[in-house]
Amino acid sequence: MVFSPQDPHLLYLGTQFLLKTSDGGTSWETVSEDLTRVRPDEKDSKQARGTILTIAPSEVKEGVMWVGTDDGNIQLTKDEGKSWQNVTPPNVSEWSTVNIVEASHFDAGTAYAAVNRNNHDDLHPHIFRTRNFGQTWQETVIGIRERDFVRTVREDPVRKGLLYAGTEMGVYVSFDDGEHWQSLRLNMPVVAIHDLAIEQDDLIAATYGRAFWILDDVTPLRQLDGRSGTARARLFAPRTAIRVRRDVNQDTPLPPEVPAGKNPPGGAVLNYFLPTKPVTDIQLEIRDADGRLVHSYSSAPPPKEPEAVPFVAEYWIAHPQPLSKEAGMHRFVWNLRYSDPRAMHPQSPYNYPIAAIVGSTPLPPQGPLVLPGKYEARLITEGQAIRQALEVKMDLRVATARNELQSSLELQLKISALLGKNFDGYQQTKELRARLAELMRRPKEDPVAVAASALDAKVAALAGEATAILETPKTASFMAVNDTLTALMALVDGADFAPSEESFAAYRRICKGLNEALVAWQELKNKDAAALNTLLGKSNLTELPSVSDLAGDAACGN
Repeated sequence: MVFSPQDPHLLYLGTQFLLKTSDGGTSWETVSEDLTRVRPDEKDSKQARGTILTIAPSEVKEGVMWVGTDDGNIQLTKDEGKSWQNVTPPNVSEWSTVNIVEASHFDAGTAYAAVNRNNHDDLHPHIFRTRNFGQTWQETVIGIRERDFVRTVREDPVRKGLLYAGTEMGVYVSFDDGEHWQSLRLNMPVVAIHDLAIEQDDLIAATYGRAFWILDDVTPLRQLDGRSGTARARLFAPRTAIRVRRDVNQDTPLPPEVPAGKNPPGGAVLNYFLPTKPVTDIQLEIRDADGRLVHSYSSAPPPKEPEAVPFVAEYWIAHPQPLSKEAGMHRFVWNLRYSDPRAMHPQSPYNYPIAAIVGSTPLPPQGPLVLPGKYEARLITEGQAIRQALEVKMDLRVATARNELQSSLELQLKISALLGKNFDGYQQTKELRARLAELMRRPKEDPVAVAASALDAKVAALAGEATAILETPKTASFMAVNDTLTALMALVDGADFAPSEESFAAYRRICKGLNEALVAWQELKNKDAAALNTLLGKSNLTELPSVSDLAGDAACGN
């Protein structure tokens, strides 16, 4: 059964005749004679006849329709079934199975037919192409394995001449209208492909016994010709990304032993090609319409920091991967967020959220989601910057006004900046305490050890400790600021709405607390650390490492 491309209420049904209904099946009309192979010696017999297996109405010209049967017929009508013409290729014999006829999306006279003759012990692939309404056909199977018979052929609806074929052992692609084919099986198991479909830039394969498989985002294939373009690095034009939040299920994922499909990657899918492995690291940048950096990635491995064993299953967790700079084709996903804030991740087992997705549960806080709009992706390799425009569209289910999203983004960016300043202060305390720990190894009665111990206690109090959720921090400290800012970030980022007045008030309170901590830290450096340095100088010891100023107070306005 197939609906008309021109009339969504018109449904065709294949038996040995072609039937149609426009009233939901209440009544049917026969629009053809018997389109199967009628054998003279069987006209009056009760033996089983053939049946229509495939119906292909033209999307280019209304009234043009192709059908194929399981006994080797291809029939064509150009007038909505008033008259039919048998256009079967001469070398398609009786009882060959015409699995699929695919009407071209670009030309009414062009069609492709996948013919299966394995019931004749013929395991060779057979794909036929016509460009003149079936008057002549060409068999086009170069590149398909010799004993890998074809079950389906489909044309890409966007790029003319880009074809996909499903065979007994996998999937093939042709960039030149079937003249040459190459494997597109990738990581799919060896399995019979009974049909293919292209939906929203994705290629869907219906297999025999190995589930549905989806090749997400075939837009790079539409930008290739299959033979050239391999001598230079390429960043492919990405398809439009939809601003969808990563998870709306506030619960734990299914256990790994429960069968479940895998969702497509969330965010903007960026495909790039490297002809050879670059000597230096590569970068991938996302910039907004004004050229400001939104997020950047590198092939350099990120620094590994010690982390407590989480109280969640390891298979939940997203482990950030660097860009690959190996030669070949690569796919990377930008999560449609700004760079993550520089924040402390205390050695607590409860850092990861329980609202988890297998393999992609991030460690908060995350950077804010970008606004819908125009962006640019830049692949930087060996001094060359390759640019591609990227559009982000809003989730159609979200009706929040843009100015409300803008308000949320601005507050999150302020929180992110505040987290970064707070992080710098905390890192300075760590560096100072590491030096003080060396000095405290001296005999307890040593004046240097006594002064170092007193200073370390003050610095430790200012650095602070991780605070459990819903508990009040023991002291005003960098860690307390970090934890409260992280919680505020999660609150503001929780949904697409304008931040509440209390969120802005909380930001101002935390910001004021950070400024007080920075003032206290500056006094410690100017007085206590300076006094210890004087003592160290008298003892001919190396001075404490210099600690840079954290320029100015943080801005605490709305």
